[in-house]
Amino acid sequence: MSNDASSNTPIEAINSTEEEKQVFKRIEAVMDEFRGENLSKFKAVTNVTDELDKWVGVSDEVRGNALTPYLDEIHSVTRPDSGQPNDNSGTKGIASQSAQQSKGPGKRTRGEVDDLMERLSGDGDLSDNDEPARPTGGKRRAQEDEMPWYKPGLFQRSSCTKTCATLRKFGEDLSGTKTLLRTATGLPDGIPSSQWDRILRGESIDLHQILSSMHCVQLNDERKGRLGESEVVFAVAEAKRQVKTGSEWSTAFRRASRAILFLFPHRQEELDTYTEYIESLFAAKQPSSHHRVILFDSAIRNLVGGGQNTLLTDLHKFQALHESILQADGVEYASGSTGANSKRTGNSKTGGGNGKSGGGKKGDICRRFNTKDGCKFDEGECYWKHTCLSCGKAGHGKHQCPEKSEK
Repeated sequence: MSNDASSNTPIEAINSTEEEKQVFKRIEAVMDEFRGENLSKFKAVTNVTDELDKWVGVSDEVRGNALTPYLDEIHSVTRPDSGQPNDNSGTKGIASQSAQQSKGPGKRTRGEVDDLMERLSGDGDLSDNDEPARPTGGKRRAQEDEMPWYKPGLFQRSSCTKTCATLRKFGEDLSGTKTLLRTATGLPDGIPSSQWDRILRGESIDLHQILSSMHCVQLNDERKGRLGESEVVFAVAEAKRQVKTGSEWSTAFRRASRAILFLFPHRQEELDTYTEYIESLFAAKQPSSHHRVILFDSAIRNLVGGGQNTLLTDLHKFQALHESILQADGVEYASGSTGANSKRTGNSKTGGGNGKSGGGKKGDICRRFNTKDGCKFDEGECYWKHTCLSCGKAGHGKHQCPEKSEK
């Protein structure tokens, strides 16, 4: 496209402050690079969105209306073939294409794995010819502008835009991306394959699996199969360790964050801020309530997913979760004591409480605590009191009662 192409931009129509004019001046500089074929579509959309995000004092609707003409111009451009030879020998691509597809027009070979991951992470430039060619035959690829939820010009925050663009690149060939990821330079250690899958799909990570992988001596086997060209995982082995304390959560989440940032480096500030927030909740709660904070974190991350529309720092959106899980009158408050509820039955089987099915009264003494082996649960987590059956004092069981030894 020639440099003198009409942009239909809204700059002249805006009666703005000097700061706002500078925003649109920078946007025009981005568009000039794009019109001169020095910038890819992907980078053009990302950079324009970044600049509009800096336009303070206006609503998202106004930003969206300003974005529309730029998107229209960018998407209307059809760039010619790069002219590079379509030699398929020894080539590595983000998509493992068939021979006919890889020889199609507008398709060129990719760089090595390091270069690929750099470009996917946003540090390198993605040329227009890196955009997948639409198949001329066979199954037709889904188009976003044909979906019922598509609303052109709707403003999306910069971080969410970058995340969605990267997830679309991964989704073009998820199996091929995973293959390249396994040999990527600087790949964070100790992340199970099942959790890489979740990150690449824009889903939340299972911290129990992350914690279990840290000191594992035996790999968890996944039952896999194939459906056509797709790999199907039938089940993921249950995590051998569960995140139960604040320190375990911090250890697992920081390792999970390294994996997320390897693919989405623009989320660094978001993850750092969220880590401080959850750790402050652990510090504000008694250790016996840490399992509720862990449940609260899990609910937040399930809601956010991969950060496509909501960020972990959007704390105002999690107020209802905070009330229902962490407050004593919340509807999910009891679910934060799942471990304690299960202990009632376990203790009743060994003679705990009054011996009735389902446990005894809350004031009953834990009989397991008074055995030689003791109770496997902490006092704050156990449904029964950890006091001595002999003298009635806390701090020791009947087996270690000092008054018993004096008699």
